[in-house]
Amino acid sequence: MGHIDGVLSDMHRNVVSTLKIMPIKGIFDMKTALFAVAATVLFSGAAFADDLAGAWKISGDVVGNAVDTVCTFAGSGDKTTAACNVDGKPGAATPVKVADKSVSWDWDAGQATLTFKGTLDTPKTMKGDIEVQGVTGNFTAAKQ
Repeated sequence: MGHIDGVLSDMHRNVVSTLKIMPIKGIFDMKTALFAVAATVLFSGAAFADDLAGAWKISGDVVGNAVDTVCTFAGSGDKTTAACNVDGKPGAATPVKVADKSVSWDWDAGQATLTFKGTLDTPKTMKGDIEVQGVTGNFTAAKQ
């Protein structure tokens, strides 16, 4: 029986040392996976902002007043501008603030200046709030 006890004791040590190593390996795999997810989320906002350039159809409402226009975004980063149509013609380009998935800009619509504060849901859609003369409404936008 002494030989069997020795074999069982060796097997027990191998099983115990394997069990001690496995959780540590699992922790490193989990940290690697979490890092990959965090990096994807972090850089996906930058990718959305980089895709902002182009024409966007804006539809919204402020206290029952429809807001329908096309805004064309140009540039990238802190050099991004937006020019929204007034009576079917491109208006003056204004600076756009871009931070991760957040986008904000002003539009001089003639009778009033509208401030848009939106969030990119996907590289081709955004939604948010419109503020004009102290009144707030909402908007959606789709890249054309």
